Amino acid sequence: MVGFFKQLKLVREFSLEVGIPRKAFVTYLDKVVDSRGDGVMTDALGTFSKSKSVYKGWVREDSFLIRNVRRFLDPRNNMAVAKGKIKDIDGGKGTQIEVVVSGLTPFFNFFYLFLLVVYFGGIGYFIFVNRDVAYGLPVLIAQGIIMALFPYVIMRRSVRMMVEDLKDVLGKVK
Repeated sequence: MVGFFKQLKLVREFSLEVGIPRKAFVTYLDKVVDSRGDGVMTDALGTFSKSKSVYKGWVREDSFLIRNVRRFLDPRNNMAVAKGKIKDIDGGKGTQIEVVVSGLTPFFNFFYLFLLVVYFGGIGYFIFVNRDVAYGLPVLIAQGIIMALFPYVIMRRSVRMMVEDLKDVLGKVK
């Protein structure tokens, strides 16, 4: 299933190597990531936060999970989530970061499930109850396709921007 999402460019993987020890890298990443609460209310009010951090999530010695902090009226409002593993290389002199960026959030999963139920219900209504499918059914199918494409475009753009931002931020580590 992940291979299918990779083909749709909703999940992307990449790897970086930096020339500092893992402990120094984890300290740097911890400074960039705001690790305060990640609950529903924190997320809802997070758009008005004055935090200077670029990312929100958690960082451990060997892994991390981060996403962009949401800002009010920010055109680069990124919804993708990055999960990564941090490994030592060259006997502890360098660090390798393996990152998986995914645009599939629980909100979009629920949205697509809701779309399926509503549109299959509507198609069933036109076929079995209304019986006048010549006018309503093509419009319903076209609307369903458009409604499914909007979140797809948002998720794909979000993944692309998150990968670019992470390569830029993590690549500058020295």
